[in-house]
Amino acid sequence: MGVTFTKLFSSITESTVWCESAGTRLTWITMLAMADRTGRVFGSIPGLANRARVTVDEARTAIESFMSPDPDSRTKDHEGRRIEVIDGGWRLLNHAKYRALRDDEARKEYKREWIKERRRSESTVDRNGPPYTQADAYTDKSSKPRQRARSTEPRTGKPKDLEKILGEDGSEKLKAILIEAARRDEQS
Repeated sequence: MGVTFTKLFSSITESTVWCESAGTRLTWITMLAMADRTGRVFGSIPGLANRARVTVDEARTAIESFMSPDPDSRTKDHEGRRIEVIDGGWRLLNHAKYRALRDDEARKEYKREWIKERRRSESTVDRNGPPYTQADAYTDKSSKPRQRARSTEPRTGKPKDLEKILGEDGSEKLKAILIEAARRDEQS
């Protein structure tokens, strides 16, 4: 027997299945738990009754109820029927619809984990080894990092121009910092 997982929505307590007998409710939840990823439930009525811990008659009544139209069902697909007979068991008719539903939190958590894994797999940094430094990039000890080329064009931004740009309502501290930086650039 394979391991399966079925999300049980809390809205089941507002469904018409929840208004049924205890044996029918147990049979339905057991079928949800037994369903494979395509919504197929393989078994016989006695086997299902044994898994659901209900009598064979309770399981038979539940199966008849699930195959019958339900005018009060919240889901009008298939006239409210929940299952159909297939070779070797039953198919849950709305299984794909409910399987596709995911709450926002589950979707966000999945996306966070996916991004985290993707970043980890694409990372070129060996987190277990020594840290990578710029010095590691130079294989020849005589080579040096290239210096940034200075512009040969004359500067147009003078300290006085900055005062005009910032105006009266500019921050005094910001003006002082920018003016000082411009003066240093002129001197070098």
